[in-house]
Amino acid sequence: MSTLDTSLPEDDGTPKPVLFKEPAANGNGHTNGNNNGIVFDVRKLEANLAKADSQSDARLTPEMFRQTFNGMSTFPLVADLPTDFADNVRGKRWGNMSPHMYNHAALPAWEAVTKDPDYYPAHSDAQIISDNTAYFNKLGDELRQRGDVVYIEMGVGGDYSLNHKTIPMIRALGATDAGLLDYSDSAIGHTTFELVEKCPDIKQHTLLRNFNTQSYGNMLPADKPRVFGLMGCTLGNFEGPAGINVPESLSKTFAHYRAQMNKGDILILSVDHNLDQKSLFRAYNGTFDHWVQQMKVYLAANFKGTGYNPDNFDYQKVWDTKNHLLMFGFTPPKDGALKIDGIGVPYQAKRMQVHLNSRRFVQGDLNEAYKRTEIVDVATSERKGLELVDVLPDRQKFISLQVLRAT
Repeated sequence: MSTLDTSLPEDDGTPKPVLFKEPAANGNGHTNGNNNGIVFDVRKLEANLAKADSQSDARLTPEMFRQTFNGMSTFPLVADLPTDFADNVRGKRWGNMSPHMYNHAALPAWEAVTKDPDYYPAHSDAQIISDNTAYFNKLGDELRQRGDVVYIEMGVGGDYSLNHKTIPMIRALGATDAGLLDYSDSAIGHTTFELVEKCPDIKQHTLLRNFNTQSYGNMLPADKPRVFGLMGCTLGNFEGPAGINVPESLSKTFAHYRAQMNKGDILILSVDHNLDQKSLFRAYNGTFDHWVQQMKVYLAANFKGTGYNPDNFDYQKVWDTKNHLLMFGFTPPKDGALKIDGIGVPYQAKRMQVHLNSRRFVQGDLNEAYKRTEIVDVATSERKGLELVDVLPDRQKFISLQVLRAT
């Protein structure tokens, strides 16, 4: 157990359960043979990636995307660029552009971030896993009493993440299956190929999914004990304004995660507790800034409306001390407007368009969110939640892995 304060704060009201109206998404529902067209076609994607690598702009086109995933009639399913960008530009949403930031052309820049020695969110996770191998061995042994263990990575990352987190977790748990879940087709494709080569004995289940908004529990092995891992402090990227009610918003996100799980499944959350601005800016340095700014390149190539000029938007990084939030985005020096499908989308001068949130958490807010997390399966009237089992800190006490069990 950690020395972090894991005590529950006083309840400020009766938690309101989320009524879950789709019983199939709790992991017990029926799925047909091809998972409604979401099954990953490695052969097609490999050919498309090779084709993309030979192009001058080295990116996957919408046409390639449609060819890769059968049954998807629109691009993209997990993140709609015109809608997301329009909402962001007009100030309707904050921090909602992350699903677009892991595109094929930006992956080398992201890999450079994860390898940067100052970027502790990547290295601390790896350190915690390594330091607690015996803990995860024991956890795997306990779960194996109910069957072969499945490890599901929610957000697959790049080479560093695969080699230092995904594979070590698979091995420490003694998992026989690996679920690779992401909203980036490029990240999934790369990880799929690498995992086949490095762990040929592991059965893969690969899904293109926005794990924060879309159902996926019934598309992964539901008859085996499962460990869901959200690493890299990705939890801090959830969208919303700076002053959002953190426990309330987190409880809704956790309720969605719980809806994908069976009773007894494990959820491991990588959480950043670091509130020191100096060390934050050392970690989120020029290498990270370069990756975020690849969004200008991506938008210039993929935005199908009119009026977008990347030179009209200045990169900005802001630390909100009060709300424990590091924000990344772009600020126009002058008023302007874009046009999407003939509809004008105005933007204001000097108002930051926040593409990416990177929020830090105090343990008390997390505990309150866990306490509030509850869903009701209307098919069975069963109430379901999450129970905090352990908190595993890194050596600096910046990051922790929060181990929760589905109740």
